[in-house]
Amino acid sequence: MTEEKTSQMSENIGKRVKYYVAFFLILILFLIWGNTIVGLLTRTITGTKDDAELAQKVVTSVITAIGALALIVINLGRDINLHNFIDRRFFKVRKTTGDIIHQRMIDAAQSVGATGWKNMQNKKKEVQYLFYHFANEQDALRSLAFTYWEQYFVNIYVICFALLGFVTSVLLALLRWKLDFTIFSPVVFLVILAAVALSTRYSLVKKLYDLPIQQIEEIRSSKGDELKAEVRQRFG
Repeated sequence: MTEEKTSQMSENIGKRVKYYVAFFLILILFLIWGNTIVGLLTRTITGTKDDAELAQKVVTSVITAIGALALIVINLGRDINLHNFIDRRFFKVRKTTGDIIHQRMIDAAQSVGATGWKNMQNKKKEVQYLFYHFANEQDALRSLAFTYWEQYFVNIYVICFALLGFVTSVLLALLRWKLDFTIFSPVVFLVILAAVALSTRYSLVKKLYDLPIQQIEEIRSSKGDELKAEVRQRFG
């Protein structure tokens, strides 16, 4: 992946994630101070002029604070490369994709009779460089790869926020232990968590694994001679 495209993908992830952050923060705030927030909103509509103005200022301040907190969370996540850390620690999709690329490139080199294909086995990083040497020329498939990876990393954040919201809502429900909307709020977060996790696991991740296979097959079939020459030069 080129540095320019990677930077653009990171920027796109930040733009998309901020809306999810704001959504989950608002849900959690309603769980904690739901009655107070509803009361403030009611006062802005039906209260006296002074009460309405005060309530409006408080609501505006809360919205501004949510926006600022969302930006802080997003910038922090981007600065520490949080989505890559989470993937590397828990999901390991990038590692599996790298393993697929490594093995399939060896198979492709062997199939075109490239001298030195056996030497590729213990040189995973160099094989990755060889793959991107060809893959960066596949404009359509390359754009599709960035689209899939961007959605995957956004889904990672959504899963984490939904999990945090689920834990928070369960704790609040146990602490309050009364029949109100907080009793059912864990279900909302759990549904979001399950829907995004299942969609990621059984649809998006499969696409991430299948795409490099398609790319390598195209390299083998349309640029077999060039692949043979590159393998001989780099690994022969």
